[in-house]
Amino acid sequence: MCALSLKIDSLNNSDDGELTFLGRVLAHLPVDLHLGKMIALGHVFGCLQESLIIVASLSLKSFFSMPFLNFQAGY
Repeated sequence: MCALSLKIDSLNNSDDGELTFLGRVLAHLPVDLHLGKMIALGHVFGCLQESLIIVASLSLKSFFSMPFLNFQAGY
């Protein structure tokens, strides 16, 4: 119990519960957190178009697992 109280009372605790800048950006994106982080880092590294293509393909369910009749009904 003493170690827990020392951790809580620590003055060096940098976890104040506030969101980081990246966290605020990810909160506004309507995608999964991992995919949103890929979009944000794609913008940072200058390859946004490529990362958007990859994220778009990862965000959808695989069309190979869709039954043929359901796929055909979409046309």
